Amino acid sequence: MNANIYILSIGFVLALALLHLLLYLFYPRQRANLFFSLFAFSIAVRQLTSDVLQASDYGAQAATIINLAKLYSLGFAVFAFVLFLYAAFSLPVARQFWVVLALWLLIALAQTVSPPLGDVVWLRLVLPTFVVIESLRIIVRALIEKRDGAWIIGLGVALLASGPLKDVLAFKAPVSQFWNVLVNQLAICGIIIANSVFLARAFARTNRNLEEQLVQVKELSERELEHERTAAELRVQNEQERARLALVEQELALAASIQQELFPQRMPEPDGYNVAAQSRPARVCGGDYYDALHVASENGAHSSNYLFCVADVSGKGLPAALLMSNMQASLRALVGQTHSLTELAAQINELLHAASPANKFVTALLVEVDTATGSGRYVNAGHNECILLRQAGRAPELLKSTGLPLGMLPGSSYEEQRFELRAGDLLALYSDGVSEAYNKDEEEWGEARLVEHLTSVAAEPASRIVESVFAALDRFADGTPQHDDITLLILKPQAA
Repeated sequence: MNANIYILSIGFVLALALLHLLLYLFYPRQRANLFFSLFAFSIAVRQLTSDVLQASDYGAQAATIINLAKLYSLGFAVFAFVLFLYAAFSLPVARQFWVVLALWLLIALAQTVSPPLGDVVWLRLVLPTFVVIESLRIIVRALIEKRDGAWIIGLGVALLASGPLKDVLAFKAPVSQFWNVLVNQLAICGIIIANSVFLARAFARTNRNLEEQLVQVKELSERELEHERTAAELRVQNEQERARLALVEQELALAASIQQELFPQRMPEPDGYNVAAQSRPARVCGGDYYDALHVASENGAHSSNYLFCVADVSGKGLPAALLMSNMQASLRALVGQTHSLTELAAQINELLHAASPANKFVTALLVEVDTATGSGRYVNAGHNECILLRQAGRAPELLKSTGLPLGMLPGSSYEEQRFELRAGDLLALYSDGVSEAYNKDEEEWGEARLVEHLTSVAAEPASRIVESVFAALDRFADGTPQHDDITLLILKPQAA
């Protein structure tokens, strides 16, 4: 019966030893499996040589081999178990371990070369004492540091201690041989099972962590793929947006080029007069407009009348440019059909009101001058007051508003005013972008500065005056972006 218990126990321990050896071979980084396998194998050999095989039943040579196996299996079991604890809790090997190992090797070699072998007190006392103290030190430290699974190995050591505890209790109450063998085997199997469970939990935890990491990697990969897909979509959208913007810029450039064709390509040169004009949009396309047209007489005779116009469409950019083209087309189509500025303004008002949104309109100054006599007349449709500089010593005059902006309300009427131009005078028609230009301090250039500057350059040719005003505006702005379209037309009677 006892032999069956021993054989069953040995078979169980050897099976676990083989299992953990295979686990180590498959995953060498977990060295605790190797040390546990050596520990379990040594325990099995120790049991086989101490409890199953009796050295006295064999010859002298076989008995020597059995005794050597008992000696080395005990040492291997002790040191393999301590190494298992070091590896299980990732602790460095203590110096006392190497000291005890060296002493044991010396004694074991001495026993090997000097048979017969018998019981050695050092082997019976020092090795168990060392393994108990070092094991308790490692386990207590692991428990204090709350290492995962430390309690399992601690439970196994407690089960192992049941064997010696049984021997102590046996002094007071003798135990039968069957129960003695059973308790010893349960103690050995207890430490073996506890250690195996600890390693199994570590293996399961490693697999679980690996699975979690695989899930994380999968999630990261999916997020990365989603990120790359989103980035690719954004790149495509950006490319499409760049292509769209390039097309818009190309179309705007074309529109600006077409708009420039709407301005007079060459200003007229009436006898005795000097005329110049310039317009600079705040954006690619603008809403300002100027023109200079010869007005034919009613009877077809030679005419010395010229119509000058500066207009400002509400708003900026391409929408304003489209309405400006309507203004240009309307003016040029109607200028020869009527010789009344009030009728001309009223007709343009009706056309623009019918063709433009309710919130769009055009301020305009229509000035007609008979260059032979110097007599002039004008209609100011909600435009800013343009300037008529007189000869030195005379105060400038302002061409004030005489009606609502064109296209604002249907049926609007306009009043015509008259003036005279003499040699030395200067007529400046401009949009509000000139007087309302501002600098970095948000200070407007203003009408006063414009009058002062025009007075200072009044003796110059019209083209030089226009250039001078634009240069003065740029100096005043000092790099401040232009916020409105700027247009200026200068008309000067020349001295006889």
